[in-house]
Amino acid sequence: MKSTLVKLLVFLLLTTIVSCNMPNKEYLQKINELQMQSEKALNIVLDNTDSTFDNKYAEIKYFDNLFIKKMNWEDSLQRVLMIKFSDFKHTLKKYPEAKGEAVRLAHLSVSQLNNLKSDFENGLLKKEEFEKYYQQEKDAIEELNNTIANIQFQQKIISNTYKELVPIMKTIKDTANINQ
Repeated sequence: MKSTLVKLLVFLLLTTIVSCNMPNKEYLQKINELQMQSEKALNIVLDNTDSTFDNKYAEIKYFDNLFIKKMNWEDSLQRVLMIKFSDFKHTLKKYPEAKGEAVRLAHLSVSQLNNLKSDFENGLLKKEEFEKYYQQEKDAIEELNNTIANIQFQQKIISNTYKELVPIMKTIKDTANINQ
């Protein structure tokens, strides 16, 4: 009888330990999934670089100044082009700031998730605290992904507009007899 009671107690103890560890595995799995999403976002931001943006900006700034100095302001088409160059220059100028903010957010997300995982593994968080912080990090990654999508959209606009403006710049350069 004693042996049956001991076996029953051991069984209950093991069942309790195993069942207590199951939520921990689930929580760790949730953190790991967010960490993968966060690292993927960071890699997208870091890998998604067009090294020609500085050159494009300098070229557009040059031609924007050319419009101001050399063109006939009576021609409404030239005014429209000047505005397009100026808007494009502004977009190019703001792009590095937006990308830098996305990189900062991505690094922060990776760091915060590492801290969350460490705190959880070391037993520093209650279930309610974990859920709160987990949701905050999940929301932060969603915001980061939206920021990345916006940056990719900006890149597409910049590339398309630049392709549209290159022939115009060449024509202006040729007709104005200006060497770049």
